[in-house]
This record gives sequence, structure tokens and C-alpha cells, in this order.
Amino acid sequence: MRTWIIPTVAPLLSAVLVVAGLVVLGQQAEQSLRESEQFKIAFADLSCEPPGPLTREAFLREVQYEADLPDRLDRLDDQLEPRLRAAFARHPWVKAVEGIEVRSDGIAVKLAFREPVLAVRGSERTHAVSADGVLLPRAALSPDLPLLTEPLSLPAGRTGQSWGAAPVESAAGVATLLRYHRRHVPVVSLEFAGKDLVLWTANGSRIVWGQPQENGQEPSANLKCGRLVSLLEQDAQGKMPIEIDLRQPSGATQRNLLAAAEGAGEK
Repeated sequence: MRTWIIPTVAPLLSAVLVVAGLVVLGQQAEQSLRESEQFKIAFADLSCEPPGPLTREAFLREVQYEADLPDRLDRLDDQLEPRLRAAFARHPWVKAVEGIEVRSDGIAVKLAFREPVLAVRGSERTHAVSADGVLLPRAALSPDLPLLTEPLSLPAGRTGQSWGAAPVESAAGVATLLRYHRRHVPVVSLEFAGKDLVLWTANGSRIVWGQPQENGQEPSANLKCGRLVSLLEQDAQGKMPIEIDLRQPSGATQRNLLAAAEGAGEK
């Protein structure tokens, strides 16, 4: 029996050894490629647009630090793309990671950023929030942001997380809508009078917006905004502060605040 087993098994063993050797050589070659500087890229060399207040270098340093990523990345790492996606997504400025392209000449990251739309006066300092009510870094604060003057609550989370209070988030939604018309609607501050949101312009005009969340009993937010733009454009030449009430379905009303005050004084 041995006379035919050995000639039969020997070639099979040889083939197995050859295949195993090729696998080992392939693994070694892959490891060698991974260790080769040719396939490495510095994290600082990633291509991306930074958020407005930051330089690309400063933004990448923050992303790398928060995600605890190495200084050099391996472009052959099959987990590189999901790791980068998660790293950029956790940065407070980043609204969405729209794409990551690993190319032979580098890595390109396409991002959508949050924009500050409202400043909120807190108990200790003023914060900037985005359209979706997310708390932004201090660099997002700027003098041109309308100010929600009441410290309604402390932020529930840290930077990059939702403020966690419905009034702040609903006021941010109104501020976002007005942001597209800021040349015609120069709102400088907002406050709540009960459930109603009240806006103040630079010249002291008072605008009763009403409830910031649509309820079917008041005109829609877009209709309110359109009426407000139209009324302020009509009064563009007037220097006296006016009052506008946008809650009425039949149309906004306005009156001269100074005249009203004088009338009250005469009584």
C-alpha cells in the first residue's frame, strides 16, 4: 500500500506547501507595502475646506486630537474611510460628512458645516447656536448675530450637541429664516413674552412674531416673514420705531411707538 500512497500524497503536500508559501509571501508583501512611506499620508495634508473661523491647519489639528488619530495615515487601510468619517463627524462645526475620497495623490474630505444663526445669553457667558439648535464653539460668536436675551436654561450638553431646550431651538429656527432677509429685517435681539417670540430691530421697532412653532392658528412662518419684509420695506424711510404684530391671520398691524407713547402721556 505504501508504494502508491507516497507517490500520490507527495505531490499534494508539495502543492499545499507551495500555496501556503505564496500566502505567507503575499501577507509579507502586503505588510511591507503598508509599512512603505509611499502609501502613507500625513493627517495634516488631508484636503478639506475648514469652517469659517478656522484655518485648515487648526481645524485638522482639532479633528485629529478629538479622535486620537496618528500623525500619518495608511492609505491601504481598509478601515481608513470609516475612521475618518467618524472623526470628522464628531467635530462640532461639522453638520455632515458628504464624502471621503482616497486617491493615489492624497485624501480629499468633503464636509457640510453648521452656521451660527443666533447668540444666546447664558448665566455665565453668551453662546452661539446653529439653525438646528446645536451649541457651537466660542469662535462662532460674532457681533452680527441676533441675541436671544433671556438665559432660558443652561445647555444640556457640550459643544457640538443640541442645547436641549425647545425655546432656544425654536428661536434658532426663526433666526435662520430671518437670516436670509437680514438686509431688510435688521433684527438685533429676540425675547419671549410668555409663549410669544418678540423681535427688536436696530432702530427700536418691536415685532411680535407670535409662537415660534407653527400651530395652525397663526400664519405660517414663511407668510409672517414675507409680511414683515414688506412692511419694513414700506417703512424704510421712516426713522420712528414701529410695532408690528404678525399673529393676526388677516394681516400684520403696525403703529408708531413714539406716537403711541405720546398719546398715552396725554391721557
